[in-house]
Amino acid sequence: MNPQLVALHKHWCTADAVKQFVSAELPNIDNSDAEEWVKEIGSMASTLHRMSVWYSLIYVVIEGYKELKCSHEAVDELLINEEYVDFLRLFRNATFHYQKKSINRKGSEILDS
Repeated sequence: MNPQLVALHKHWCTADAVKQFVSAELPNIDNSDAEEWVKEIGSMASTLHRMSVWYSLIYVVIEGYKELKCSHEAVDELLINEEYVDFLRLFRNATFHYQKKSINRKGSEILDS
């Protein structure tokens, strides 16, 4: 068994575990005083932050896949679009590296596509 593939699989499992929470329902907090639109914005923001982590972790898997020179027809077909792969790289950097601005090009470019 190739230990590098096991390590790559570990990263995939981490990304997949986070994905389970992307669409999970938020806990019901007693915020009955808040306007409905405030609750909706809070819910959307929470989902966006969870998606940011998931997209970022997916890039870590892509990075390992490429570094190990893996090949699978279906995966290779998805990765052929280098522009989207680079968007994920920038998104990963914006998520896991301190940014001086709360909204910046790295984090928002993929959302604009």
